[in-house]
Amino acid sequence: MQSWGPVMARISIVGIGYVGVVSAACLAEDGHTVVAVDVDPAKVVKLNAGKAPIVEAGLTPLLERNVGRGRLSATTDVSSAIAETDLTFICVGTPSASDGAVGLTTSSRPARTSRRRSGKNRHSTPLSCAQPLFQAPWKANAFLLSSRCQD
Repeated sequence: MQSWGPVMARISIVGIGYVGVVSAACLAEDGHTVVAVDVDPAKVVKLNAGKAPIVEAGLTPLLERNVGRGRLSATTDVSSAIAETDLTFICVGTPSASDGAVGLTTSSRPARTSRRRSGKNRHSTPLSCAQPLFQAPWKANAFLLSSRCQD
């Protein structure tokens, strides 16, 4: 069997919190090119300087190394990050709605942007395990599964 070697991806990660920044650092360390996205410009500036926006042992050296190698960068522009990558992980919080249901407003914009972006035939946006399907209507979560879903 012929081995093609490792396939490196261009990945965007929406959300530079605990899940997002650790995922971004580890994926970049594995050789992928990662663009992290957040609405907080202070987090973006910090990450682009190779500094961790959270406290996590061993994270800062990973960030410094991969920002220095050009494998990891951050932006506030979700549209351009998604347009420049092949795969998007949505790592944002799911705060409760006023009625106690899972609020999907923070994940719906990047998911819809991923689905609608032009210029490429395919763009994958995996459903995060943090998005509880059992607490929200299927239609509300369906757009998170594939960029080819329809409303």
